[in-house]
Amino acid sequence: MASRYPPLKPLKVSNVGLRIRYSPFTTPFKYEEDVLSNLRNPDFPKVKDRIEQLPKSELRWKIVTDVSVKALPKATRRNWLKRRWIAALIQALAARGFKSSGHAKEGGAAQSLQGTLELLVYEGYGFDAPFAKLVKRAGSIVEAIEEEHKKNVHNG
Repeated sequence: MASRYPPLKPLKVSNVGLRIRYSPFTTPFKYEEDVLSNLRNPDFPKVKDRIEQLPKSELRWKIVTDVSVKALPKATRRNWLKRRWIAALIQALAARGFKSSGHAKEGGAAQSLQGTLELLVYEGYGFDAPFAKLVKRAGSIVEAIEEEHKKNVHNG
């Protein structure tokens, strides 16, 4: 079944070490996409309703560390890594004048960010790295999203 939502496309950011998927529109994450592709899935109505009610003017983002299961077999370590990346991304957004939802802060960025962002952390990337390095990498991701957002505002 073809999706009626725009797909999450790979976003190229140099020296980040993560797989980044982004869409300038509100679209389902990978798990939600899988649920929505099967009408008989018991979660279908719940996920469909949630996606349709999402605000279109926010940046919706998610960090996925389950793909690091070989490098970090214990769930507690993967959750810790996920929390580190979440904190780094929130700091990077704040440093550029955004709230965690992508809305511009007063006196911050000129325009809010919107769309859907999914970061996949492979092989435990960032587990042993200094937190400042994660914030710098997250900053590169936010800059790439800003560039994509500007392209879509001018084209769309």
